[in-house]
Amino acid sequence: MTSGFLLLSQGTPEWLPELEEQIFRDHDCAVVQLTNVRRGQHHGLEVLVGEVECEDGRSFDIFRRGDDDFRIARSPEKPAGRSRSQRE
Repeated sequence: MTSGFLLLSQGTPEWLPELEEQIFRDHDCAVVQLTNVRRGQHHGLEVLVGEVECEDGRSFDIFRRGDDDFRIARSPEKPAGRSRSQRE
């Protein structure tokens, strides 16, 4: 699998606009950061996993197999700390 930092350093991933639209529509999340993005193959289909941080500090885990819609699940609460919006 490719690390998120390598993937993102190659420019904007082609799937990012689709993810941004879906997560905004389904969870009212404006994406500010992608982390732990990994790509691989499973039974001949590309698999993509990672984490999304929203403008309001929420986090979601993402999963996509092939060209299916993203599966988006709320990440478990992180240790006490301030969200991005609280830091600014």
